[in-house]
Amino acid sequence: MSSILTNNSAMTALRSLQDTNKGLGVTQNRVSTGLKVNDAGDNAARWSVAATMRAESSGYGVLGETQNVALAATQQALDTIENLRVIYTSISDKAAEMESATGDAKTALAAEISGLESAASSLVTANLFNDVNLIGGDSYSVTVDMAGNSHTVTAQDLTSMTAVTDMATAKTALGELKTAAEGLGADKQALQAYQKFAKSSEHALKAGTGALVDADMTEESARLSALQVQQQLGAQAMSIANQAPQVLLSLFR
Repeated sequence: MSSILTNNSAMTALRSLQDTNKGLGVTQNRVSTGLKVNDAGDNAARWSVAATMRAESSGYGVLGETQNVALAATQQALDTIENLRVIYTSISDKAAEMESATGDAKTALAAEISGLESAASSLVTANLFNDVNLIGGDSYSVTVDMAGNSHTVTAQDLTSMTAVTDMATAKTALGELKTAAEGLGADKQALQAYQKFAKSSEHALKAGTGALVDADMTEESARLSALQVQQQLGAQAMSIANQAPQVLLSLFR
């Protein structure tokens, strides 16, 4: 039935255009933000899970950073031990010479050894990282997981190394360096494993969050184009429907 009071065609066209405009707004928002779930209003369940995963991902990122500091401190200590090894290798060579030396030559070698030991002691004292000296008797504790578990880099004390007076004591001093290096080397490997776990967990959580809330830009782009066409067609349909009462009125002229 045709009526000039109720334009059913126009109302239908209006509802269709409103739905299209609503969908277009949603799609434009997804394209502009890159997210299909921007807030709890879009999808409360997904938004809640994503928020939790983001927090955990951020937590693992912080863990990785603190573990990186511990690794740097450990590596510095290992580098210093390597420098000490070079010094004590030289000391060992001089101790070997001193075994057969006599008189002034032996005294001179002993003085050289003493000077090198003093230099080595200064290196140990200077090995500070963030106010921690891993070869000066200090340990370093770092959190390794979200449960709060920690790993402690074991303290190595090279502040009172064996004084070298002959080949035997030189060998003992080098053995002390070897023991310290092995201990710190084991701690370094453990920290690297923890850091790898933290990084992989952070990346996995980021990927999971993206799967929950990220928009498929290819899909959204295609939807945007389709909705824009629908909007144009809807506007045309609305215009045509609004002309119907005028056509009816013309019949009475």
